[in-house]
Amino acid sequence: MAYWSIIGTAKSGTPKNFGITLDTVAETWTVGGPAAARLFKSKSGKFDFHVLPTIGTTLVNAGGKIVARLDGLTATSAIGATGSGHQEETAEFFDWKLDSK
Repeated sequence: MAYWSIIGTAKSGTPKNFGITLDTVAETWTVGGPAAARLFKSKSGKFDFHVLPTIGTTLVNAGGKIVARLDGLTATSAIGATGSGHQEETAEFFDWKLDSK
């Protein structure tokens, strides 16, 4: 299995830090950490790398609704890559960093 670890930092509120794990084989995601409960109503689901309407990654919950977007995160992103994102369920903005893969 191939797991990617993403460190997230909310742009407002406290706590700010959370982590997202992507399983690139099963194409699933999970979230945890201090800010996860505040920022994410859904804690897991499927994800998709996409190029339209913008380049990035979309996290989707079990019901098929978009949970969050990680702008600029692609299948070829290198460790250390950074970008911004938006949590759709709570309308929060965050920064992300690809920590490992």
